[in-house]
Amino acid sequence: MSFLDLLFELLVEGKSKEYLDMFRRRSSLNHSETFRIATSRRYRVRRVGDYILISCDSIGLFVIGLDENDRLFCHNLPQNVYWSEVLRFSEKDVRNLMGFDVHFWEGKIMDNLRIRLQGDITVNVIRTFGSIGDLENYLILLLDHMIVLPILHLIDGRFYDDLITKSRNMDLVFPNRGELYGFVENMLADSLRSFTRELKIIRIIPILDLISVAYLLGADVGSSIDLGIEELRDILNKVREKIDHIVPRISGYERRYRIRIDRHIIKLIGTRLDFNINITKSYGENMYLQLPSRTWYGNPSTFVLLRPQYIVSMHPEHGTTSLYFPRSIIRLGTLRHGNYQIRYGERLEADRQIRVRIPQSFLRTMEELWDSEVHIGSNITTRNAILYLILSMSPYSLGIENKNEMIIMLLKILENITINTHFTPIGLLNTKPNIRRVQIRIGNIKLVTEMERKTNPQTQRAEAQIKIVTTELSEL
Repeated sequence: MSFLDLLFELLVEGKSKEYLDMFRRRSSLNHSETFRIATSRRYRVRRVGDYILISCDSIGLFVIGLDENDRLFCHNLPQNVYWSEVLRFSEKDVRNLMGFDVHFWEGKIMDNLRIRLQGDITVNVIRTFGSIGDLENYLILLLDHMIVLPILHLIDGRFYDDLITKSRNMDLVFPNRGELYGFVENMLADSLRSFTRELKIIRIIPILDLISVAYLLGADVGSSIDLGIEELRDILNKVREKIDHIVPRISGYERRYRIRIDRHIIKLIGTRLDFNINITKSYGENMYLQLPSRTWYGNPSTFVLLRPQYIVSMHPEHGTTSLYFPRSIIRLGTLRHGNYQIRYGERLEADRQIRVRIPQSFLRTMEELWDSEVHIGSNITTRNAILYLILSMSPYSLGIENKNEMIIMLLKILENITINTHFTPIGLLNTKPNIRRVQIRIGNIKLVTEMERKTNPQTQRAEAQIKIVTTELSEL
């Protein structure tokens, strides 16, 4: 009879002294204490393949099994599961709840496979590549998605929500660059035509965001832009060309990593991948435009393996485990039962922050109007709704003519928009600090902007800011 068979029998018979003593002798202290909690109240128990499931009243579901050293472990799963569901569980269901698909000695490494490497350590194989060319082509398209698509966050919220969902698994929304840039170009062109026709401020922000990104990446945006469809296409092409030059430099950031997760030490050679798009917000006189959510491709535990290699995991109790990985993108993690933190190394990320200054007297008037009716939501939600309403206003839809005070007020708000864009590490961009004034004409609106690009050696961050200094409305 195996350890699990004997333990299961003792649990079914309720022989607490025997099963606690057996578990203590065949496990480490932390797992022994977890097991003690799992059996501290009335419980139900079921055997599923190589695992024992314990449902403890008011506490949750626990999984018991044997690790690679034939020692007992006990995991408390992060979510409660009804016992009626537990009765239908297969071994695959148990593994899925724990956060892995196969043990390191099982099966072949393939895309979208979660491998339990050692103890609590998992490796999620996001994608494998047959050659360095295939890997670089994927990274170029990944950078396209990371840098270009968030420009659309104020144009189509439903599409952006879909992007957020896909990016969590590093799925690409578009299969090739032609479809991606064609989609972005059409969306921005529609926004440009809408702004020219209706003067909704919210329609111009994605276009200014594109110019800011191009400027940060080192593209020559010129000193005067008469913005039409062709000019939008030209700026997008410049962004695309700059992205082409980033990927070949990624190999220069390959490092030997020694990563500590709890008591485990993982050794690998690669490049940390942490693509981030983040827009923050605050309230008061300076208000920040809010994105529906944060979007990211990768995170600090995601690595690009530019070469086939053995990944090694070491632990004082589990010993040393190694597994051969092909050229791939992987994500290190842990089984789903606790919170472990990876120590950050170099970060590769980008974020944008759009700041809008609203006259306080106008803001108070809008708040009074808002508060005159019943609304469900916090003050922060109310403020954000008001800000979005202001930016989405069209003076023409209100029947107000060009010279009306409403248009002047909207243009004054436009004057106080600032877009900040960041990218790290600066070595991938090969750009130099720069300050310049750029005049942008969109229809009958002329904007004078101040653009500044600088580098921060301490954070390895390149920063760009585009600020609208003056606006002018002319009759066409």
